[in-house]
Amino acid sequence: MVVPTGKQTREVRPSPRHVPARPSPAQEGRRGEGATSSQSLHNSGSDESCAGVRVELSARDGERARRDCQPVLSEVAQSRRRGFSDTELPSLVMMINPLIYLHYNYTGKLDHQPTGGTSPRTRDPKTIAFLVVCSFIILENLTVLLAIWKNHRFHNRMYFFIGNLALCDLLASVAYLVNLLLSGEKTLQLSPVLWFVREGSMFVALWASVFSLLAIAIERHLTMIKMRPYDASKNYRVFLLIGTCWLVAVLLGALPILGWNCLGNLPDCSTILPLYTKKYVAFCIIVFIVLLLAMSVLYARIYILVKSSSQKVSKHRNSEHAMSLLRTVIIVVGVFIACWTPIFVLLLLDVACERPCPILYKDDWFIAVAMLNSAMNPVIYTLASREMRRAFLGLVCGGTRSQ
Repeated sequence: MVVPTGKQTREVRPSPRHVPARPSPAQEGRRGEGATSSQSLHNSGSDESCAGVRVELSARDGERARRDCQPVLSEVAQSRRRGFSDTELPSLVMMINPLIYLHYNYTGKLDHQPTGGTSPRTRDPKTIAFLVVCSFIILENLTVLLAIWKNHRFHNRMYFFIGNLALCDLLASVAYLVNLLLSGEKTLQLSPVLWFVREGSMFVALWASVFSLLAIAIERHLTMIKMRPYDASKNYRVFLLIGTCWLVAVLLGALPILGWNCLGNLPDCSTILPLYTKKYVAFCIIVFIVLLLAMSVLYARIYILVKSSSQKVSKHRNSEHAMSLLRTVIIVVGVFIACWTPIFVLLLLDVACERPCPILYKDDWFIAVAMLNSAMNPVIYTLASREMRRAFLGLVCGGTRSQ
């Protein structure tokens, strides 16, 4: 961290000791240096420097930025007035990233932290419960992947898509678990790049899930139209489609780190995601709605085809099996919409509302509801598919017979 002092700029390194030593007589002459440093930061002109990090701000945001940076500057100044040298300043203050602090304080996130935003969230009972649930979800979806891998009967297009959806749920749980571990005081210590990676990984898992559900809808629609038996030689098309889903998901999730963010433009920042621009959040909402509408249209057409050609379907050799999978997928899509709609409604409020909206600071619970989707999918697979139940029981009992 770089802290300007007077006319010079010096690099300040975190102290290797947790508790600074008492000031020596030689350090007494350094008192008052912190106040001069703080004053020089406030007189920096059109740019605002918060503990050495310079941020471009408009004139109307200057006063707000000075107030937001004051807690960090005051801690540094008070430590110097007590006679501590630069290398003896408290390690926590030295580890705070001023840019992250500026955005979180500007959007009001710090004011609504139950512990002031500086204590580890892993000590919070709610966070501990979320961590336990995430671990359970990871084990659930890992079991689904093992069941599909060990049973040759599941080596077909439909189950490959279901396996990909289980992988999405598993990675979403891992991303949220890492997000929890890097929250609290550690949020303020992240660099902007790490912050974008932390949040972007969850968006990638979400987009991969949405596109996987769309791919399943497309596959079911084509199957019901053509009424052709399964052709294992065309599995490469399935993997190509799955790969495309992940490629598009990574691209959409990486847009903020590639430059579509609100760094240097505080008024455009999201309250829930303080480094994301509201334009990107609005874009995500629009894409989500379009994809859900596309899935709804496809499944409606499938239902109409089934009802209008029931005799043709009944003569198909795998009609019962196909209809069972169709019912399973429709339930999965319905649960997905029910679980993810609340968080997207909250994001819509984030775009439409000003910062004072109190509901925006309760986003943890909305995210938890969304994560329940990843926990419910393996249960749906088990309850809706007799074959999947047998596979799960085989894994629990110590192995699965190859069929």
